[in-house]
Order: sequence, then structure tokens, then C-alpha cells
Amino acid sequence: MKIQSNHTEPVVLQPISTATTQAAQSTAQPVDQAQDSFSPSQRQKMLDALNSQPDVRPEVLARAKQLAADPNYPPSNVIESVAKSVINDSNLS
Repeated sequence: MKIQSNHTEPVVLQPISTATTQAAQSTAQPVDQAQDSFSPSQRQKMLDALNSQPDVRPEVLARAKQLAADPNYPPSNVIESVAKSVINDSNLS
């Protein structure tokens, strides 16, 4: 299914803060493609990395609130286009 946007406004992506990027890079480990396995110690490292991240990103929450308050978002033509695509898709599994 191909969805084409009729939205005329450009989508602006907000960059992740430098501190977040640096923190992610400092905890990232190179992946050895030859050894594709998982161990409990890796699980704990992943959980620790996950738990060190903030539960809420304020800039994303602010954008979501802004969009939720906009009665014109998403535009009705986008809603109609998506609805038609879903209705016309024979593979709704």
C-alpha cells in the first residue's frame, strides 16, 4: 500500500539534543556480526541503558500537545486518503 501525502506544509524534524546523542554514542558498543547471540549480561546492559533514558522528552510532548490542540491536524484530505487506502487494501490482515 502506498500512501501519498497531500499535506503542503513541510515536516520539520527536531534534532535530538547533543547531550542525548553523546550519551547514546558513549554507551553504544560495536556489533560483531559474526557472533549473533544474546546473554543475560547483555540483557542487563540493555535494561540499564534503557533505564538511563528520560521517560518523557519535553520537546516531543510539547509538539504532540500543539498538534492535538490544532483542529485542522491532520488535514481532512489526509484522513480521507488514508481511509480510502485502508478500505481499498485487500490485505487487511
